[in-house]
Amino acid sequence: MFFHVLFYPMIWLFDRTAAWVTKILGYNAHPDEDIYSQAEIVSLSRDAAQAGEIDEDDLRYMQRAFEMNDKVAADIMIDRTQLAVIDVNATIHEALNMYLETKYSRIPVVANNDKDKILGYVYSYDLVRQGRIDMEAPVSTVLRNLPNISEDQPITDILQEMIDHRVPMVVVKDEYGGTSGIVTDKDIYEELFGTVRDEVDDTIDNLITKLRSDDDGNMHYQVSGKLNLNDFERYFHEDIGSFEDSDKVTLTGYMLDRFPDLSVNEPNQVANFDITALDFKDAYINYFEVVVLPLTDEIALMFALKKNSHLLQMTNKERRDFY
Repeated sequence: MFFHVLFYPMIWLFDRTAAWVTKILGYNAHPDEDIYSQAEIVSLSRDAAQAGEIDEDDLRYMQRAFEMNDKVAADIMIDRTQLAVIDVNATIHEALNMYLETKYSRIPVVANNDKDKILGYVYSYDLVRQGRIDMEAPVSTVLRNLPNISEDQPITDILQEMIDHRVPMVVVKDEYGGTSGIVTDKDIYEELFGTVRDEVDDTIDNLITKLRSDDDGNMHYQVSGKLNLNDFERYFHEDIGSFEDSDKVTLTGYMLDRFPDLSVNEPNQVANFDITALDFKDAYINYFEVVVLPLTDEIALMFALKKNSHLLQMTNKERRDFY
């Protein structure tokens, strides 16, 4: 300890001098081996988590943070077909009724009932306060500003936009100036922390209803198109590879992306599930019927082939030798 204290000033001086001389000569004072890529950081952190050196939750948040940096508005927005809007000429009374029906604390305000002409939004607190003064006043009296962003704007930039303008949501515009959807601060938080449900959100039990068991003993469910893919896997206790590979968030988004020619009342198989659209209106599906199929040898083999796509190129003899 005595020698450490005695020689520390000299060691510090030599270290700083060496770094300064190295920089003057045009070399990097910090070697490349000390610089890690995003993939290397995640890999090292995963190993540390398996060894118990860091918490699994810390690893999960780190991975989500990296993934969030690669996403844009179009990846997380609420599509225009799902927007509940109110016309600028509507009264406070009408807006309050919509608030009670939809349970949305913030409602976009449009001109001429046109979703491409979003003027701003109204906040439930403002509606209640103004309602005590004049229930027949137009919603324009409590209209708040709503910034516009592009579909390809990074999520981190969107969050900064919200902070700068002190707003909880933004309008997403397409390349023609039309409305693609909206992004709320909650959508961004959920990218990092997972599904966050508040008092008025639908629970999984409200989004999935048991219907019946068929003659083969397979259970049928009615499932809302709004159901998060992670919640689907959690409810049915299954890990579905195609869900993990998809950049969609909800069951409707996934099904429309996976099956572009999807039709009502025609089943589509996903893993060991038959999923049938029960309705299809305005490019959106509200409900599906989901049948849980038994995990047969054929389905198990199909999963194995999908996970090991190179097996598809093997001959029958090569497959037998492989297994």
